[in-house]
Amino acid sequence: FKGGKSFSSGKGRGAWPPVAPFESLIRRNYMLGFLEVRSHDLLSETLSLALVANDMAVSVAVTLTSFFLLQRFSWPGSMVAWNPIKIIYELTLALVFRVAFRKMARLTFWSPKWRRYFVLTGLLFWSSVDIFFAIPIVELYIGRSVVYGWSFRAFLRLLDITVGSGFVNYFVSQLLFKNLMLLFSVEVYEPKFRHNICRCHCCTSAESVRDLQEMLSEFGGSWEVEKRGIQLLSTGERPRVALCLE
Repeated sequence: FKGGKSFSSGKGRGAWPPVAPFESLIRRNYMLGFLEVRSHDLLSETLSLALVANDMAVSVAVTLTSFFLLQRFSWPGSMVAWNPIKIIYELTLALVFRVAFRKMARLTFWSPKWRRYFVLTGLLFWSSVDIFFAIPIVELYIGRSVVYGWSFRAFLRLLDITVGSGFVNYFVSQLLFKNLMLLFSVEVYEPKFRHNICRCHCCTSAESVRDLQEMLSEFGGSWEVEKRGIQLLSTGERPRVALCLE
């Protein structure tokens, strides 16, 4: 796009696209993406919500590993129990697992049925990991309650260790760090720098080429379609149109 605009079905010359910067930010945020699901997306709203639950389970599991290591092993438990190593360890490892799982869930060779099975299997797996690492902590608190008694404060501390820390890490990473980076991207980087790069838009049929030309005509020369056509792949009739900024 040029100057923050792109070709779209909007009416009039120079019309703004139907996707605003804030909507783009929501779509790219792992936690809020289910609010902006389109009909052509690989993941439905239900699967997007399931991935959010899976991301939370991953964050809780990674956080519980640091408590598990501290409880069972002097090293590396003593290392990952202190900041800033604890924060770096939990945020980085949880991010790697979340991104890897989402990349696999978005692979195009999945059928809708097997994509659902894959996401639900991952959710059950990480929930089982959470339970596995939480059981020793719960047993420890039950043993302490026999000697020192049980209190509401002890119950809150147990919740903080088992699930609270993981949820806080997930919310902070998604609502603070990721949103700040996405906000900078959609408001500064993309409209001010990225739009100066020439790209190619690939059309999959002659009809899509005609639709593209009609949409480009609404923008009064911001884009131009090169007249020569080349084959995108060696097999199949898939015309490719190169779009160049003036």
